[in-house]
Amino acid sequence: MLYYLKSNDPNDYASVKFSGIPIATTEPLMFRIKNFSTITSFIITDETDFIKIKVENNTRTFKFKEKTSYEIETLAEDLNLLLAGFVNVELTEASTLSFTSNKDFEIIDASHRVKLLLGLYFENFPIKSNGHKYVSKSVPYINFGNNLFIRSRISNVVGINTSSTLEYVSICYNIIGLFIPNIPLIFKDPGNYVKINSFDLLNLSFTLVDSFNVPIKLKSPINLTVEVIYEKDLLKL
Repeated sequence: MLYYLKSNDPNDYASVKFSGIPIATTEPLMFRIKNFSTITSFIITDETDFIKIKVENNTRTFKFKEKTSYEIETLAEDLNLLLAGFVNVELTEASTLSFTSNKDFEIIDASHRVKLLLGLYFENFPIKSNGHKYVSKSVPYINFGNNLFIRSRISNVVGINTSSTLEYVSICYNIIGLFIPNIPLIFKDPGNYVKINSFDLLNLSFTLVDSFNVPIKLKSPINLTVEVIYEKDLLKL
């Protein structure tokens, strides 16, 4: 059985809820995503993204703008416009970012997507400068590293007269490719099978996440084809 799903919430295009009719059976089922498509309109940063920097006793928080693409060649220039001389940024020969100031400084914190964008995703915060300079240890992710996943979530109510839920989460699909902004992104290779019960289909949803298992934001719907079969039929294949 195939089900064709599409996200329809402009505020959360990365999430899709299963909308098929549950199968009336007590036998174990399996599902897998057969294909995935969208337009590569991933939000790399928006107004919720920030970086917080302290130079001596002066601490400032800088907010980013909504952008669906950055270029590595102009990333340092974009950052210098944002930081307005508070800290200077340069692209190194190793394609990492160098932060400098005429005084000691600390990068206090940053949002998840900014950490990806600046190559700070495996750093321990706060980050302190060394001799008025700090060089990121990792290269910037200007497009989520070309590696995305689809996370499936099954939520079942447990207990009596309570709202407690028990969740089952799995990574059921991997998307590896060249993400060029604003072009169709189509993957037709099927993902792995995940075992479920028929009643799980009432509470099944899918979310597009990055390689750190954090949901992606995007400005176009995603389309999924989901296959559901009996587990006993899979064993015959």
